[in-house]
Amino acid sequence: MLRIQTLGGLAVFDGERPLTGAAKQPKRLALLAMLARAGSRGVSRDRLLLMLWPDADEERARRGLNQALYALRQDLGEAAIAGSVDLRLDPSLITSDAQEFGDARAVGRFEAAAAAWRGPFLDGFNLPGLPEFERWAEAERGTLTHDYCEVLETLATQATARGDAVAAVSWWRKLAALDPHNGRIAESLMRALVAAGDAPGALRHAEIFNTLLDADLGLPPDRQITTLAERIRTEAAERPAMAARTPPLNPPPELPPVAEPVLLPPGAADVAEPEAEATSLTITSGWATVQLPAGATREPTPPAGQPRWSSTVTGSGDISEAMPRRRLWRRAWMPLAGVAAVVTVGLLVARDPGTAPPAAPATPSGTVVAVGRIADYTRSATGDRSAPLSDMLATNLARAAGLEVVSTSRMYELVAQLRRDGDSSDGAMARAARMAGATHLVDGALYEVSPGRLRLDLRRVEIASGSVKSAHTVEGTDLFVLADSGTRRIAADAGGTAASGSLASVTTASEDAYRLYDAGLRAYVRGERTAASELFRSALKEDSSFAMAAYYLSRASDELAEMLDNMERARRLSEHASPRERLTIRAAWAFLQNDPSFRAVAETLSIQFPNNLDGAYWFGQSLIREREYMAAVAPLQRVIRMDSLSLRGEVERCVACDAYQSLVFAYIAMDSLPGAEREVKRWIAAQPTSARAHDYLADILRLAGRTREAEQALQRGIANGLSSRDAWVRLATIAYHAEDYRRMDSILEAHLHQGTPPERWDAATELAISQRAQGRFNDAIRSATAGRQAFRGRSSEVLATRGVMGSLAEALSDAGRHGEALAVLDSASRLRDAREAPTSASRNLRYNLLQQSVFRWRMGDTTSLVALADSIEVLTSPHETRSRTLSAFPRALVALERGRPEEAVDLLRQIPTSPITGLGMVSYALGEALLAAQRPRDAVGVLQPLIRSYEGGPYLLTDYHEALARAWDAAGRADSARAHWAAVVRAWQRADPVLADRLAHAKARLAAR
Repeated sequence: MLRIQTLGGLAVFDGERPLTGAAKQPKRLALLAMLARAGSRGVSRDRLLLMLWPDADEERARRGLNQALYALRQDLGEAAIAGSVDLRLDPSLITSDAQEFGDARAVGRFEAAAAAWRGPFLDGFNLPGLPEFERWAEAERGTLTHDYCEVLETLATQATARGDAVAAVSWWRKLAALDPHNGRIAESLMRALVAAGDAPGALRHAEIFNTLLDADLGLPPDRQITTLAERIRTEAAERPAMAARTPPLNPPPELPPVAEPVLLPPGAADVAEPEAEATSLTITSGWATVQLPAGATREPTPPAGQPRWSSTVTGSGDISEAMPRRRLWRRAWMPLAGVAAVVTVGLLVARDPGTAPPAAPATPSGTVVAVGRIADYTRSATGDRSAPLSDMLATNLARAAGLEVVSTSRMYELVAQLRRDGDSSDGAMARAARMAGATHLVDGALYEVSPGRLRLDLRRVEIASGSVKSAHTVEGTDLFVLADSGTRRIAADAGGTAASGSLASVTTASEDAYRLYDAGLRAYVRGERTAASELFRSALKEDSSFAMAAYYLSRASDELAEMLDNMERARRLSEHASPRERLTIRAAWAFLQNDPSFRAVAETLSIQFPNNLDGAYWFGQSLIREREYMAAVAPLQRVIRMDSLSLRGEVERCVACDAYQSLVFAYIAMDSLPGAEREVKRWIAAQPTSARAHDYLADILRLAGRTREAEQALQRGIANGLSSRDAWVRLATIAYHAEDYRRMDSILEAHLHQGTPPERWDAATELAISQRAQGRFNDAIRSATAGRQAFRGRSSEVLATRGVMGSLAEALSDAGRHGEALAVLDSASRLRDAREAPTSASRNLRYNLLQQSVFRWRMGDTTSLVALADSIEVLTSPHETRSRTLSAFPRALVALERGRPEEAVDLLRQIPTSPITGLGMVSYALGEALLAAQRPRDAVGVLQPLIRSYEGGPYLLTDYHEALARAWDAAGRADSARAHWAAVVRAWQRADPVLADRLAHAKARLAAR
């Protein structure tokens, strides 16, 4: 039985196997979707013509419909589509999930209807240029989603009526996910949670609901939800006393333990610690204006977030799948950083796929602290001491057990964003604390009571109510003593336990170094990276063991060598840093070096410090690194909501932008360009002036073959400040996918011998790609050689040279000079930069061996292929489970060369890779194996997505056209084959003589009738 999936996507399945051929072509898929939705009613031919061929004259439109029906009937069976005037699907031969959903709902089988739902109707599928179809799809999507909501509400109501509170929670939760701003649904879910014995869960949902109202709609908290939350909180406080008098007859089902909100005794807000001196603070912070449900507990923030300087790698190319070298170079976190990963195959921490991260533990006290302004009244000759003291307190409080603390950098970012939005009031600090997830704000004042003697007055304020929970006074001779004493007081009264040892032991003992570091941090947040770098360097001159100064110097660096040096320095120094800072440094280092520890470190950071945006994003990033793309979608979307304010400001670091970028890449890696386009358009809607967002839209459109739209998007990016370098490189890649090689060459040749080293490197590697695609291999060799000169004599020379040597080797092999190509790769494998971690170096070498495998295969050298497979296994450590599949590649080539194509197919299918962003050499070899196994239709299904893939690697666009032409010929589809033969002939108009026989064959096939 054939089945059309329309809910959550659009595809046709024969059992579990997705169909290719006619049932994969977008317009024919759309035709099937319309028939599936119509059911027994059918659809008239005239309506299909209007929806799918609106711009064609009647004769052409009818011919197009007839051709589509003929192709579909050939693939699905003659009887699958019945009728002549009105067309309909034969339900005995083909069914659809939309029909199953509607039928089950109509007869009251609501659980079956809910089980049939996999997502919105035609989610991620669109047909640009067909507005009538788009409007129809949107209307049907709304109707079906409304029907699904009714099904869920019916199931929830029925579960409540029969007393099954756990089932009711499940159904209401699904409904709340679909309609997160509906107060009636939120209230029903909260009541169901209470009935199920999960009052803290109900309080968490109240906070989530009100937070979403604020973040998404700009609305104040819902009064009814807030009132219900207060009632639940009051009843929760009274329940223990009642339970002591009357044991429950029907105890609720066991649930995982959840931390109850702390209820302070009456008058606690007015009580200071016994040893604290009474003090009067004159600072106003404006927290009384903050609106949050009083005492609400926070749901642990899910993983997602990453520094600006590292996010762009995954947005444009997944290092873990050896993305093409040019893209990593240009889009890396710094201008040169892609070279460090240029030939790596970042494959992966050994984990069970699909394992969900453990839930973040709630802090025992339920308190999340942010440190606000410390007013400095000392008039010190060394300058303002308030900012470094604030960071000292925040860093030291983060070491305390039982407390969660918002980092200083996050507070600086949020305050800067608020001020850019026009909020320069005293309340900006409190509002920033609230947005960072804090429940309490610590602020205070610093005085000099006598020469050499300082006094620090502190108070802790509950943000929701504005009430002062405690006040403290400490004295000391320097800021470190005050920070240690103040931390002990604040931690004790907030329900935590201060860490042993001094703050100086985990940061720096130099007040001057701390002051310079803090100033550098503020400059970095303002986007003043040059000034920030100088300040961090000065801090390290004062104290060379200051780990966080080295870490931020790495982040602010423009030169790859300095970046790697300082990140490695920070990693070594992190042994003596606080736990949060140590994990932050190690996560960044592991990402940069492609270290297998990346996921474990990122996950630990996100769990132990759930309000830390860096840790949250690092975890989402680690899911992408391990190709768990779908699992990464939800965390990244949560990051966008968490950091939505940054989308409204022009700030140095926009984590929501990074999350959008990674989300777009995840969809591209899943071969869902419509999904990627949808997300980037949401990004643009939220941040219309983002040059980066428009640049990414241009990239998606060029991959989809929509050249004119891609150029229009690029122009919008340029108008919004896209750099000249990014603009001309993007324009060249658009020309590449449009197969306009002359234009691509003219753009790149202008930059081959002038400009900065990164610009010359970009031009050389891109030009080599263009020339190889045209069969001009000798020209490509010259271009790659020019690229080797770009960094001559610079500190990044080794990494840059190694990257371009891969391009040179590929051009040599294309030209038939396999021995020279292997010699170049052998030389490249021996190049080692001392800054590289061993794991990064081994991944680089593994990719080098994969390239060698292709060249050996072209030479027919099966003996060497076996040795290469063994070498790849030796280079893969035992915990790199997925990386171990790479040795299957040379073994598959051996099987293919020895006439065992089915064995080759089985081996190649073991290697996980993305059709667009992954290892093109693997997919190409799989296509060849399927052709050799006389399975041309399957070969087409594997090879077709490669037309949309990123450029680079041993095979390029023209190679894919040629392979597809052969596959279509073998499948008996000469018309489809001609289109690809024509592309080959156009590309090779100026090809080197080495391609003469292949070009002649292409011309002959093109002329055949």
